[in-house]
Amino acid sequence: MPPTDPWCNALLRDVGLDERWPLEPTRIQIVHIDRPASIVGDILICADPISGVYFRSQNRGQQILVGSVLAEDERETVDPDHLPAYVDDDFARLKLHALQHRLPGLSYAAAVHGYSGLYTINRSDVHPVVGPTPVGGLYVAKGCSGHGFKLAPSIGSLIAQAITGESGSFDTDVDPAFLALDRQPILLSTKTALA
Repeated sequence: MPPTDPWCNALLRDVGLDERWPLEPTRIQIVHIDRPASIVGDILICADPISGVYFRSQNRGQQILVGSVLAEDERETVDPDHLPAYVDDDFARLKLHALQHRLPGLSYAAAVHGYSGLYTINRSDVHPVVGPTPVGGLYVAKGCSGHGFKLAPSIGSLIAQAITGESGSFDTDVDPAFLALDRQPILLSTKTALA
């Protein structure tokens, strides 16, 4: 079955499994600017919870990408078929202002670019739901809440082990029950992209 993450609620509803987890397709905005000559040296990947931004270089160091680590910027749920693909002017202005405090030599007189994308947040505990379902042959790997890029190897391993019933020395040893569809929500003090 093809990936359905932002559309997972429709799929789960069609098979009667939509009641368990509040999985919300959430709009995430990204800003990028050309790297000014005033910023020299390597730009490390940085998440700054004080200013509310993360940033890193991209395009072989020629650009700086900026996003948010604030929970309030993870609240805009949208219909995945009608995603506003642009970045809001106020969002770009606030994030670039915050970036300027972390990179004091930054001048962003150049053009500001941006885009929006989606990821699906599990509002119960910001952890994915992974594994078999009561519907024979249907496995889920949904609600990664922005962590999918770093959890993908382990999630793939969990799904492969569930399907094949086998594991290799390279597979994760995470207990499948930890992220299972029928688990209880994991208790957390905060529920953000940094959880």
